[in-house]
Amino acid sequence: MTKLENLPIKTPPQGTQRIIPTPILVAMYVDYDLLYLDRANGDFYGNWRLSADAACKDKTVDRWIDRRNLRNETPVQACPGSKLGIWCFEVQLMVP
Repeated sequence: MTKLENLPIKTPPQGTQRIIPTPILVAMYVDYDLLYLDRANGDFYGNWRLSADAACKDKTVDRWIDRRNLRNETPVQACPGSKLGIWCFEVQLMVP
C-alpha cells in the first residue's frame, strides 16, 4: 500500500482552489500519480474530483485539501496512464 508520507514534494501550482470540508464525510477521488504534498503547510494537491471516472479523465491539478481533513484512503480503480490508479479519500470537517 502506498503511504502519503512518500508523496513527492512540489511547489503548488498557481490558481489552485481549496476543497472546503463539510460536517459529514464526503468521498473525493484523485489520481494518486498526481497527488503531492506541500510540506510548507501540509496541504495535499491533486486533481480532486467527485467521481473516480472524473479523476481518471481530468488530470488538471487544481484543488487542495488540508491533510487534517483527510480520512480513510482506498484504491478504487485502474486508470490508463496512471501507475497507481484512482484513489478515494474521505474528507471531513475538522472539529476543534
